[in-house]
Amino acid sequence: MYWHLDRFDSLEAATKVAGPDGVAAEAHGSVWLMAVETRTESHHGGHHVAWIGPLEMPAGERYSMRVLSSMLEPGTATPVHTHSGPEAFYVVAGEQCLETPERSHSLGPGQSLVLPAGVIHRGRPSGSSARRVLALNLYDSARPVSHDLGNPPPLVPCKAAI
Repeated sequence: MYWHLDRFDSLEAATKVAGPDGVAAEAHGSVWLMAVETRTESHHGGHHVAWIGPLEMPAGERYSMRVLSSMLEPGTATPVHTHSGPEAFYVVAGEQCLETPERSHSLGPGQSLVLPAGVIHRGRPSGSSARRVLALNLYDSARPVSHDLGNPPPLVPCKAAI
């Protein structure tokens, strides 16, 4: 399975074709259809922006998805946390740093990344402007989607821009 991101001219048009595996939303100055499906060339009438994956799913009987639109100002960060399923990121604007105990990932506009289930991480802007991200969590419906860590291990920071 892949996470597909398509832009539409109107929320009504995106909502009309969203189906059971998609979510239409306005975020970061655009209308998006965010759908989970096979790697397909069908874009439901929108402008295809990206497909991200493959998404490796943990075993489960029923799955849920959560889509997020996130904007963080420089100097802020998410809590250190994990997810029970994969988390996919797409950077709409700004620069994203994802810190894990093993390494860091620096992403710019138009770039994406999938973190497997259970990876400890924290997100933060790594540039001088706000970072705007779309994110997807896929998870077993019988488990919580995420868990904040009160006493996290050290994380590898992204290198500072010079």
